[in-house]
Amino acid sequence: MKATLTSSNHIVSFDEVAAPETILQATLRRFRGHRLAVVGVVMLTLVIVYVIGGVFFYTEKYANDTDFRNKWQPPSTEHPMGTDAAGVMCWRAPFTAVKLRLRLASWQFR
Repeated sequence: MKATLTSSNHIVSFDEVAAPETILQATLRRFRGHRLAVVGVVMLTLVIVYVIGGVFFYTEKYANDTDFRNKWQPPSTEHPMGTDAAGVMCWRAPFTAVKLRLRLASWQFR
């Protein structure tokens, strides 16, 4: 079937017409147009990978290790996100929280 349509000196055949866009394709195209939304999804993905990855690599003893001599330390090379009132490094806290939440979730489905 080689039907052609002429409009404003341009000949188009039915074989050259693009397939209609699906809803998913249209959504992804519009989403990629919003830079801030893309940055937000990338940052959220990094946080999720950081927290879930830490659960597998660090023990609870390491994550809850306290050092009262280093209370309220500002961020530095030794303490990347600083320390809290108990001297626990702040970047370790999400590991313990996620590990606890995963345990509670697994007990719920027993």
